[in-house]
Amino acid sequence: MTRPTLIAAALLLTTTAQAAYKIEPIGEPGAHKGCIAIDGETELGFVAAGQSLAILVHSELLRLRKGDPVDGTWNVDGGKEYKLDASTDTANTVSADVPQTKPMFDLLRDGNTLNVTLGATNVEWSLAGSSKALQELGACMDKNVKP
Repeated sequence: MTRPTLIAAALLLTTTAQAAYKIEPIGEPGAHKGCIAIDGETELGFVAAGQSLAILVHSELLRLRKGDPVDGTWNVDGGKEYKLDASTDTANTVSADVPQTKPMFDLLRDGNTLNVTLGATNVEWSLAGSSKALQELGACMDKNVKP
């Protein structure tokens, strides 16, 4: 996942609260680089670019400034922990590349909560609606991103 893609994705986190994921392409029309699915209410998102998928989460509880180093992990439903990206491009926002496996995709699609831990801080996001969001994210990629 490239930094410009994550920056563009993080900027979309400032959209007004919504009841469901908003799916849209990233980049210029005719030259889209990927797609993003953001739940404006929970501030949980998925970013797809090329063959990569990343999670993107925002919370005031994370207390991060733009450019701060990030030493933390994420997991779904308290399962195996994965490392977050090493720094943040946007205040109070962290991201992580998702391992490209069917079991991981299934976990994000079918899981209940995504947990982020930074030191003593643990923040949870609901994965409600993630199944539909990931399906629509794939459709967005198929429609807008040329191989």
